[in-house]
Amino acid sequence: MMIARGLAFGFCLVFPLLFSGCQKGNGVLVQGTVSVKGELVDSGMIQFVPVDGGTAEAGGTIQKGKFAVTVPPGEKIVRIRGYRVQGKKKISGSTPGSTAEIDDEVELTSPKEHWEPSQLRENITAETRKLEFNL
Repeated sequence: MMIARGLAFGFCLVFPLLFSGCQKGNGVLVQGTVSVKGELVDSGMIQFVPVDGGTAEAGGTIQKGKFAVTVPPGEKIVRIRGYRVQGKKKISGSTPGSTAEIDDEVELTSPKEHWEPSQLRENITAETRKLEFNL
């Protein structure tokens, strides 16, 4: 019984922290693409940071040049970091005789000025649905 109370108390303390800062109910689903010199990036990260600091940050991953992120409305600084796979390497798998391919070399493809400090700005409104970044 004492353990159950302790778990319940711990859950009550931790649960609100898991969702603090989440603005999904107040956000806009923004989807789009990221390319560098006309070529979609293999993978990366995108982050929307409020210019005024009044709303939560939002961010997500870029896969095969595409992203989808729920972003609170407002003027945002957009930070983008894109990567391109340069080579692959075979490694031993978890079962005897099996192999797997992993990305061996990755190269930063997005220009540094699009990460810190970023010069990209977007005003996210209820009508914003699609963004395309060609860096």
